[in-house]
Amino acid sequence: MLILLKRIPTQFFHSCHVARQRALPACLAALLLLLTGCHTLAGFRIGELQEHTFTFDGQKRSYWILIPEDLPDDPVPMLTVLHGTGGDAAGMLAMGNFEQHARNNKYILVAPQSLGRAFNEGSGRTGKEFLGVDDTGFINALNAFLLERLNGDRKRNFLTGFSSGGAMTQRVALSPDTAFVAFAPVSGHLWAPDEEQEQPLKARHMLLIFGDSDPLNPLAGGPVNYGNGLVLDKPSQQATAEGWASRWQCSTRVTAQSDIVHLTSWNSCGNGKILMYHKIEGLGHFWAGGTVNKYDNIPPERVGPYQVRYITTLVIWDFFTRLPPERPPMLTIKRT
Repeated sequence: MLILLKRIPTQFFHSCHVARQRALPACLAALLLLLTGCHTLAGFRIGELQEHTFTFDGQKRSYWILIPEDLPDDPVPMLTVLHGTGGDAAGMLAMGNFEQHARNNKYILVAPQSLGRAFNEGSGRTGKEFLGVDDTGFINALNAFLLERLNGDRKRNFLTGFSSGGAMTQRVALSPDTAFVAFAPVSGHLWAPDEEQEQPLKARHMLLIFGDSDPLNPLAGGPVNYGNGLVLDKPSQQATAEGWASRWQCSTRVTAQSDIVHLTSWNSCGNGKILMYHKIEGLGHFWAGGTVNKYDNIPPERVGPYQVRYITTLVIWDFFTRLPPERPPMLTIKRT
């Protein structure tokens, strides 16, 4: 007990000493939390990956969140991760080893859950009964709430997603109301309605990642059958990247080869935007370098080959943390 008491700030004892009797129970409750190591922040348990709910459009939506221990007093980065079709928030975090990465790099980790099989990114994969769900509004509202509640750093507020979650990431990037400043969609195309694609865009940044052996996102594009009558005519991967380059009025394109990555970078985009496209050799429809392979029981021809030499979670975080004004944009792949 004496050792534990020594770890408690002297200001705490002073505050309880001068408190009136009516405040004494609160002081004692806080003391119990300190002694048991059960720390909370704005209603969230610190150091524990936990599920919470958030009400949007009159409906309770679930999400997972991790606030690592020993965060600095200054505003901290926040990364939101979106799962793919048929997946879930917890599984997505496991697949990308995000929990340990967030603890190591001291950022707040958030993973919303879709209502249907997927987020309503515009392709129809969410399911007919969820086609009217405003997932763009939900993701933006949840992000704004957590930024305010947890003192998140608005200059380091990032969004990524896999497959249809990558498509949803791009739809959110079109939103004029979003507070996210940079996006990293993985293995997903943009399916937002035309009227959303014509909205004026803020100064944001994006890294697009595709595998060159992905049957669900063919390199040259083409129809992909998802079953139940849903066939999506996929654009080529380059067309999706060029679409963002046109949308952001980019003029200078640079290409390079680094190990298994063919890199295309647009550095002269409107309002200082940075756009990059990584084409990964020998990668199918996977979060490359992930620790959980959710396709173990599916024939390789349906999803393509796996790849461990490219660590997606590390690459996107490196991209996010190298954005201006802190440092110049990344033009090579860094493995750490």
